[in-house]
Amino acid sequence: MHPSWLNPTTLQKISSDNDLKSLQTYGFRGEALGSLSTVSNVSVLTKTDSEEVGMLYTIERNGKIGATLPKSAATGTTIIATNLFKNLPVRKQFSSNSKKCKDELKRVEDLMMAYGLVHPTLRIILRHNKAVVWQKSKVADQRTALSSVFGTSLLAQMGVIEFHDEADSGIHVLGYLPRPGYDWRLLDVQ
Repeated sequence: MHPSWLNPTTLQKISSDNDLKSLQTYGFRGEALGSLSTVSNVSVLTKTDSEEVGMLYTIERNGKIGATLPKSAATGTTIIATNLFKNLPVRKQFSSNSKKCKDELKRVEDLMMAYGLVHPTLRIILRHNKAVVWQKSKVADQRTALSSVFGTSLLAQMGVIEFHDEADSGIHVLGYLPRPGYDWRLLDVQ
């Protein structure tokens, strides 16, 4: 039996703004696997706490599950996409230009860093040509994620703003802003 997130027909789409109020996770949606598999080789390694061994699923180009193999794994889900744009010659040609490839990789890295800040409990590893380009460990909170992504020197120059309104709306806002006299050169991290 496949996990429900691998079956797009069991997932509900967001159809109105009210649906946003019931979101339980920022996690990866299973229906994206079909689109991703049309442009790359995709495999999913997943294991729950209650399972003794994980399962490795290979997603075919048509979005259907191909091979399924039991595999030793830590609890959680890892999605692996390799040979990106293998089926799109024009896009592959774009990627073969080293400057364009470097720019594209930087955009992907920026996106992964943003995900790392928004969801600190995710462990993220970005690899390109088998080399680790960027990684972030699983951390407990946004402050630690900010330090992990941008470094302690940037974090030292940030002030915390926090607003908590439990009585009326239940809204909780947490943010980090530069302190007066902030050294903007620290933003050019890479």
